[in-house]
Amino acid sequence: MKFLKPYKVQHSTKLFQNKYKYKIVFTSGVAGWFRGSSAEQILAHHDNDDYYYARKASPSDKTHAKKLAEILKNLEDWRVRVETPFVSLYLNNDKDLETVVKHCKNRVKYVEIPDPDNENKLAKGTILVKNLDFGFKVSLGSSVQCHLNFIQWCENNPKIRMPKRAKRDLSRNSNPGGGFFYVTDEKVLTMVKMFLGRTITKVETVVQG
Repeated sequence: MKFLKPYKVQHSTKLFQNKYKYKIVFTSGVAGWFRGSSAEQILAHHDNDDYYYARKASPSDKTHAKKLAEILKNLEDWRVRVETPFVSLYLNNDKDLETVVKHCKNRVKYVEIPDPDNENKLAKGTILVKNLDFGFKVSLGSSVQCHLNFIQWCENNPKIRMPKRAKRDLSRNSNPGGGFFYVTDEKVLTMVKMFLGRTITKVETVVQG
């Protein structure tokens, strides 16, 4: 993809939202306009000069959002995730990616695409890792419960690999989530689910890549 040469490019390790191969992150003074993944809604915000989402926006921010919305109206499939002032746009078509990247230009923070050597390994519910002999990645959500018993059960257990953040969060009475850890097999995963229940937000199959 020669059009990506001017930009920071990373290789993705999974399908975004379990569906999309490509991700472009760009800045926008009207990032809130993009919530809902609707081109028509973005245009409505622009036409109504929506002040709530545009208090710190420049005229160029608004113009950029309007023109991008007109582009998105003609794309087959896309979704966005907003973390103001950043907009993450997910796509599956490389031509659509090129169109969006060229429109966003100096607003682009980075782009994620599959590694050509591993693209065929990307599948729904899987994540690619290197040199890690574990079967599943367990992602954690927010919790208002201390899981110290689970932490103690995990101690010196070679079938669980737990980063410091997950251990710290699970040791607290309240945490915002976002941590993760790895387990070797389905038997261990079943035990983990018994301990943590709804604290688990996602389980992904690990594939060497």
